[in-house]
Amino acid sequence: MNVLLMTHRFPPDGVAGVERITEDLADGLARRGEAVTVVTRQWSGRARIIPRWKHEMTPTGVSVERLPGVAPSLDRPFRRRDAVTRSFAKAFAAVNPEVVHLMHAYGFSPACIELVVRKRVPLVVSLQDFFFACPLVHLEKKDGRLCAGPNGGAECASTCFVSDPNGAARWALRAAFFRAVLGAAAEVVAPSKYVASYFLSEGFAHGRVRVIANGVRVPERRRMRPVPQSGRLRLAYIGVVTPHKGVDLIFDALTSVQGRPVAQSLLVAGAEPDPRYTNRLRSVARQLEHTDVVFKGSYERSELDSLLNQTDAVIVPSRVPETFSMTVREAHASGVPVVVARIGALAEAIEEGVTGWSFEPDSADDLARVLEGLASDPDQIVRARDAVSNVHPFTIDQHTDAILDLYRRATVAAESSHASAAAELGRLRQSLEQLS
Repeated sequence: MNVLLMTHRFPPDGVAGVERITEDLADGLARRGEAVTVVTRQWSGRARIIPRWKHEMTPTGVSVERLPGVAPSLDRPFRRRDAVTRSFAKAFAAVNPEVVHLMHAYGFSPACIELVVRKRVPLVVSLQDFFFACPLVHLEKKDGRLCAGPNGGAECASTCFVSDPNGAARWALRAAFFRAVLGAAAEVVAPSKYVASYFLSEGFAHGRVRVIANGVRVPERRRMRPVPQSGRLRLAYIGVVTPHKGVDLIFDALTSVQGRPVAQSLLVAGAEPDPRYTNRLRSVARQLEHTDVVFKGSYERSELDSLLNQTDAVIVPSRVPETFSMTVREAHASGVPVVVARIGALAEAIEEGVTGWSFEPDSADDLARVLEGLASDPDQIVRARDAVSNVHPFTIDQHTDAILDLYRRATVAAESSHASAAAELGRLRQSLEQLS
């Protein structure tokens, strides 16, 4: 099968969740003998156009087309991007795909998606985050408050983009455009029940969302983890170090229990895109008298099992709703229980008190309470570790097989993408471009 994957970034340009999931899927499909092309974007650090188109071939035989251009603004996502549209049309024609899988829409013009539907090529859409509903991606307002949802664009216009004189029309049209995209898709995929439920409740997906968990790499043999020593925990945070991921909550929790130290060590491993935020964390870390803190920075996935070798629990303290959490599954795959914020899909990822523990979102005090409980009864860690050994996360191979089966079903039902859907997308796109 000739497959085209669309994504906003692709490794090594981006190494966050969607990029890694796309890379694993592309490699998995190629190993199964499918012809795979990834069409992605290049980003300029400045407001200038990158003029050169890059073509690459991965070791597994995946063709990667990195289109030139300049990153769009989240505030003005639908400005006409004729150069991007032309580049995508050229790549599309060269690939002549049997199915197109939209992993992430950011950076592509609406006309790119319209083209796929107009050509009557089956479109599969993955809802890996909230971009289709939320212009700012994370359901977090610009002032840091959580957002229940776009409310047809009205919430966007009245809060985050209140200074936009065309906001009411712009964000209503944006919501309508992405509803139309999902309506035109042959298949819509969500990584968790939470995400599927969210988009259905917001009226985006019309009851047509399949839940397929993302796949994780499972070590060939799980290590025998050392037991906790002296009731002091060895903790880890794995992931991008940014405010919305709530890393500072871990430091605040440890600071609040300094008089009764609960943590022997804390590993912070992941990219650090916000130097000011990371420096603040480092400053707090220097004041923790009883906890050794190590900032690892970026790491290779092949290092993860070794990094967690001396870890009693991984903490996932997100402030915004997580749509899946690769971190939880990777920790479980390495035999390590987790402590998670009760927000988004994180509750789906653990069995409370068995494979992990949860705390009130954005509450360092409640996180401290959980950590104190584990430190005072380290047998909880031992029991959880035994339970985690019986957890078998969905693997990359399982994910690839499930998606490939979806492609086959989509091509059989190809007539679901018809001219009327393309016409509706074209009408909405033109209206949006006029506002931008």
